Amino acid sequence: MMKSITLDGKTYELDKINPQGQEIARQAGVASDLVRKLEARLAIARTAQGQYAENLRQNLKDANEL
Repeated sequence: MMKSITLDGKTYELDKINPQGQEIARQAGVASDLVRKLEARLAIARTAQGQYAENLRQNLKDANEL
Protein backbone atom coordinates (compact mmCIF):
# COMPACT_ATOMS: atom_id res chain seq x y z
CA MET A 1 0.00 0.00 0.00
CA MET A 2 1.16 3.54 -0.63
CA LYS A 3 2.76 5.34 2.25
CA SER A 4 2.73 8.78 0.65
CA ILE A 5 1.11 10.67 -2.17
CA THR A 6 2.45 13.52 -4.28
CA LEU A 7 0.07 16.19 -5.51
CA ASP A 8 1.09 19.43 -7.21
CA GLY A 9 4.72 18.72 -6.44
CA LYS A 10 4.12 18.28 -2.71
CA THR A 11 4.44 14.92 -0.96
CA TYR A 12 2.19 13.97 1.95
CA GLU A 13 2.42 11.03 4.34
CA LEU A 14 -0.89 9.18 4.19
CA ASP A 15 -0.95 8.34 7.88
CA LYS A 16 -0.84 12.08 8.63
CA ILE A 17 -4.02 12.95 6.69
CA ASN A 18 -7.61 12.31 7.73
CA PRO A 19 -9.41 9.06 6.82
CA GLN A 20 -11.45 10.72 4.08
CA GLY A 21 -8.26 12.04 2.47
CA GLN A 22 -6.68 8.59 2.76
CA GLU A 23 -9.65 7.04 0.96
CA ILE A 24 -9.55 9.67 -1.77
CA ALA A 25 -5.82 9.02 -2.21
CA ARG A 26 -6.50 5.28 -2.46
CA GLN A 27 -9.20 5.86 -5.08
CA ALA A 28 -6.88 8.17 -7.03
CA GLY A 29 -4.23 5.44 -7.01
CA VAL A 30 -6.72 2.86 -8.29
CA ALA A 31 -7.79 5.26 -11.05
CA SER A 32 -4.15 5.91 -12.01
CA ASP A 33 -3.47 2.17 -12.18
CA LEU A 34 -6.51 1.69 -14.41
CA VAL A 35 -5.38 4.48 -16.75
CA ARG A 36 -1.93 2.86 -17.06
CA LYS A 37 -3.48 -0.52 -17.87
CA LEU A 38 -5.84 0.99 -20.44
CA GLU A 39 -3.00 2.92 -22.07
CA ALA A 40 -1.02 -0.33 -22.38
CA ARG A 41 -4.00 -2.09 -23.96
CA LEU A 42 -4.52 0.84 -26.33
CA ALA A 43 -0.87 0.64 -27.40
CA ILE A 44 -1.33 -3.06 -28.16
CA ALA A 45 -4.50 -2.35 -30.16
CA ARG A 46 -2.79 0.43 -32.14
CA THR A 47 0.12 -1.86 -32.94
CA ALA A 48 -2.29 -4.54 -34.15
CA GLN A 49 -4.24 -2.00 -36.18
CA GLY A 50 -1.07 -0.85 -37.91
CA GLN A 51 -0.09 -4.43 -38.70
CA TYR A 52 -3.54 -5.20 -40.12
CA ALA A 53 -3.30 -2.11 -42.33
CA GLU A 54 0.13 -3.19 -43.57
CA ASN A 55 -1.12 -6.72 -44.29
CA LEU A 56 -4.07 -5.25 -46.18
CA ARG A 57 -1.72 -3.05 -48.25
CA GLN A 58 0.25 -6.13 -49.21
CA ASN A 59 -2.93 -7.97 -50.21
CA LEU A 60 -4.19 -5.04 -52.28
CA LYS A 61 -1.05 -4.63 -54.38
CA ASP A 62 -2.51 -6.65 -57.24
CA ALA A 63 -6.12 -5.54 -56.78
CA ASN A 64 -7.78 -3.10 -59.13
CA GLU A 65 -8.64 0.25 -57.60
CA LEU A 66 -12.16 1.58 -58.23
